[in-house]
Amino acid sequence: MDRTIEVIHEVDDFSVEGLGVFSLCPAIENQPLNWCHNSPVGNPPQADLFRKLPSVDDLLHDASITLLAATYGQGALTNAVRLVLSRLRQGISSMLLDNTALQLALDGLFAAVETELRRALSYSLRPLINATGVILHTNLGRAPLSESAIDHIRETATRYSNLEFDLAAGGRGKRDVHVDRLFQRVLGHDSAEVRVSTIVVNN
Repeated sequence: MDRTIEVIHEVDDFSVEGLGVFSLCPAIENQPLNWCHNSPVGNPPQADLFRKLPSVDDLLHDASITLLAATYGQGALTNAVRLVLSRLRQGISSMLLDNTALQLALDGLFAAVETELRRALSYSLRPLINATGVILHTNLGRAPLSESAIDHIRETATRYSNLEFDLAAGGRGKRDVHVDRLFQRVLGHDSAEVRVSTIVVNN
């Protein structure tokens, strides 16, 4: 156990998750899936470690891991299993996993697979607290939308709307009209004599 802790301490990006050890180290993670097969196995003990790894098919037929398919889908589960096993193979090839550390990882395969599923399927955008002093901060999403704006988005974006349909004419319209009148008001050109043209693009 002391040796396992030492190995994890030396590699900052190794972590223990539910008694499973798996690599998040970019130097290992960004290698192609067959990278470890191109690396020489230096000694018989290392080859023994590879033989301890279950196959993708074995894990997909494991009773506990199979249950994850009902929540995350079979395709996502298969990808997660492959990625977790690939990281273990790469960890062995790089001699970052010894027998004790590998056994710890194998005991926690369910937790490692579930963690990978959550990571892969989670949203990347997260709410933050802007403590920079800059109100309109591009890196932080510019400015938060008001509750009334969110309510209107929820009301119209969750169903069909008159985005490009002229209700008065009963035919195709232009999406620009929805913001045109607002820009006229903001820029102080409400009168008919002065007009400001606007263009709304998809991106």
